[in-house]
Amino acid sequence: MVIEYVKKAWDTYKNNATSFIVAKIVSIVIVGIIAAIGIGTIFSSFGWMRMAEFSTEEQIAAYIEQIMQSPMAQFSILMGLGGAIIFFLLAAIAGVLLKIGIYGMAAESLRGRTKVETMFKIARQKGLNAIAAAVIMGIVFFILLMIMEGLSIALPLVGTVIGFIILIAVAILFVLVPPAIVIERTGVLNSIQKAVKIAKKNYFELLGLLIIYGIVTLLVAWIPIVGPLVILLVIGPMLSISLVFFYRKKK
Repeated sequence: MVIEYVKKAWDTYKNNATSFIVAKIVSIVIVGIIAAIGIGTIFSSFGWMRMAEFSTEEQIAAYIEQIMQSPMAQFSILMGLGGAIIFFLLAAIAGVLLKIGIYGMAAESLRGRTKVETMFKIARQKGLNAIAAAVIMGIVFFILLMIMEGLSIALPLVGTVIGFIILIAVAILFVLVPPAIVIERTGVLNSIQKAVKIAKKNYFELLGLLIIYGIVTLLVAWIPIVGPLVILLVIGPMLSISLVFFYRKKK
């Protein structure tokens, strides 16, 4: 029964709640700081501190026009944007590493107790495979988005619906990739292959599990302030535990 994976996740989470909460907060802070530096780089290149001194929109508009006419200022902006892109990429990479680390915590928690240190340990051990898998899946979904765009142009509305269904259907096949990367001691391609194979074999059971989490998430999201925190600190880790448990049981 699908509910078995949710119950197992809840029982496991209760015994490791503090570790998961701290790990999620730490991961958000790390990614947030890196992304904030990127945003700050953009504002800095535009001279936001000087712009803050202006009191009218006309002064700001005149300042921006002055920047656009200066080759040195334009070069500074381009450098700032380039730096921001680098920091945003670093934030994305950090997010992938810490996410696979939390899946490592989920795997460890199913054996008993887990700790925050495990997140960094697994991120270090499985990080390259996680990044490679993210790139591969990114390429797959980019191709799917192009197909979806083509369908929406060829068949307005109907094509969009068909493309969206295809996108969701394929996405479900890749849901077990993070657990596979954590559990398997093989290369990234073999991990993806095993994850997709298990997902295909147990497709509707996996779909049912995701639907349950999706419904719970939608309901909780309506709760002001508390809802997003519960989704982030409780439901997110529970989903990771459920998927790891699902993969282990079906492999």
